[in-house]
Amino acid sequence: MTQTTQFNLNHLSFRYAKREDTADISRLVNSAYRGDSSRVGWTTEADLIDGARTNENEIRELIVAKDSMLFLCLYKQ
Repeated sequence: MTQTTQFNLNHLSFRYAKREDTADISRLVNSAYRGDSSRVGWTTEADLIDGARTNENEIRELIVAKDSMLFLCLYKQ
């Protein structure tokens, strides 16, 4: 039997990323890669990646670039 979770889309908002978002975005992207902590499971990306995936400067450059757009989805209860 599959359990479903009710999700209210009214709690979502969307907006373009701002320069003030760079630290949060960088932390989020880098946290998605588990590194050595993934070795406890049967799948791991630790042998494929090393170090941070991005940094605040790279994110900031993407936000201000004319040919780039970062769009955020925010959840508020």
